[in-house]
Amino acid sequence: MKTYKEFINEGLINKMVAKSDEQINKSFNELSDLDKIEVVINNQLPDGLLPKNLIVTGELNLSHKELTSLPDNLDGLTVNGKLDLSFNELTSLPNNMTINGDLVVIGNPLNSLPNNLVVTGNFLCTNNKLTSLPDDLVVDGWFYCGGNQLPKNIKKPIGVKHIRWE
Repeated sequence: MKTYKEFINEGLINKMVAKSDEQINKSFNELSDLDKIEVVINNQLPDGLLPKNLIVTGELNLSHKELTSLPDNLDGLTVNGKLDLSFNELTSLPNNMTINGDLVVIGNPLNSLPNNLVVTGNFLCTNNKLTSLPDDLVVDGWFYCGGNQLPKNIKKPIGVKHIRWE
């Protein structure tokens, strides 16, 4: 992982231009939660930089990033917009996420869904490796889950309004 100074000195992002550790911390803390997530993930910075229970306003697009995991402290993440995590190498997602918009996780090797996942839009979860669905899953729009390894007799979670198995 890169240190703050390596990150800044390499000029990887124009939103944070600083020299001292104090200036770097101040610059990072002035970023929106959306920018903080993108900076940490895209530059493999320590997870501890992200505050717990982040609230992101707007779309968070982390598709095609070859991600194998998400930062540990994204438990409790709220995204007020679309979250796109498609075509990565994710096997799990953080618990207690609320997505006020669409959630797209197409083409990952997800083998399970997190506890307490709420999606107010559509949930596109095709072509993963799901074998079960959590009972507490809530999807207000359509839940597309074809191309997984779900058993034919699986019950639709009560919080899922519409489901498309294929």
